Amino acid sequence: MKRLLILSITLLAWSCGSKASEEQAEAIKKEVFKVHDDVMPLTMKIEDIQTSIRAKIEKDTTLKGKGLVLNSAMQAASDSMYVWMNALSDLEGKDPAQKIEMLQKLKLKGEAIKAATSQSIGDAEGFLK
Repeated sequence: MKRLLILSITLLAWSCGSKASEEQAEAIKKEVFKVHDDVMPLTMKIEDIQTSIRAKIEKDTTLKGKGLVLNSAMQAASDSMYVWMNALSDLEGKDPAQKIEMLQKLKLKGEAIKAATSQSIGDAEGFLK
């Protein structure tokens, strides 16, 4: 009887902990998708900005080197975003503790991508002025 009580308490504690972990994972996932929602509109602007840079360097070939560097930086930021988004699909089938760890890493990576994207677009827009 005592063993049954201990087993019941252990299972109850484990299931409550699991639910809390799932809730924590879901909260972090919302933060990760907030980062996504902040970065995605920026990445959607990149192609138009790159086109404008190409047009500018065609008119003034002395700007070609700088323009190519700026376009490359934006392309690298955009590519990183799509690789990062693919990593989100790796969450499926993971237990809550693994999800939490992965989501925390994805959030940090997403914030770095957001900064790189913002920086590269800002530099490019400055070049176009």
